[in-house]
Amino acid sequence: MFDEYGPVMSVKDVCTALMIGKRTVYDLINSHKISAFRTGNTWKITKESLTDYILRESSLI
Repeated sequence: MFDEYGPVMSVKDVCTALMIGKRTVYDLINSHKISAFRTGNTWKITKESLTDYILRESSLI
């Protein structure tokens, strides 16, 4: 899943991968639904964290 991305993704990468807007990604980070960390002023999301989020959300359906 998400083989075209490296192990650490930017907010822009997550937007592209999930086809959602930046505000939604920031909301997911702030609500701790996606684990992320900051490097300076930039949020970074691991591919593993994003995959975990998708698997959790897809099991709710």
